[in-house]
Amino acid sequence: LDAQTLARVGRVAGLGRGERIYAVRFAGPVGYLVTFRQVDPLYTIDLSEPAAPRVLGELKIPGYSDYLHPINATALLGVGRDGTEEGAVRGVKLSLFDVSDLARPREQAVLALGPDTRTPVAEDHKAFYWHAERMLAVMPVAEPPLRRSRVS
Repeated sequence: LDAQTLARVGRVAGLGRGERIYAVRFAGPVGYLVTFRQVDPLYTIDLSEPAAPRVLGELKIPGYSDYLHPINATALLGVGRDGTEEGAVRGVKLSLFDVSDLARPREQAVLALGPDTRTPVAEDHKAFYWHAERMLAVMPVAEPPLRRSRVS
């Protein structure tokens, strides 16, 4: 949007048809977009020319990211939900994306925190803290209560 008139300057259309947008992050001249219905497409978008933004790459993985945090110029951390190829959603999942080649983003590392885990990061970005100097991510995670077996 133009800052003076709020008129649309450019747009990217046709991404994730039939899917819902779950996360968007802008990092300088690059945009990241996550949609989801059955698998999580992560799109990388060149925003260097505002009147003509263009999709550079796409990565499809099970689950989705609700929150995206740039770690540095070549790495992006996704916080979201683990999922199956069929689209069933599980617990919290952290994904480290290698975005050094924007045409070919890839999931470099994954940490699935287990079924039924939850984090408020999806609804509140302030629940996530990144300590760049220590390369440390901090966020609350709720786990389901342990089930105790009865002994007769």
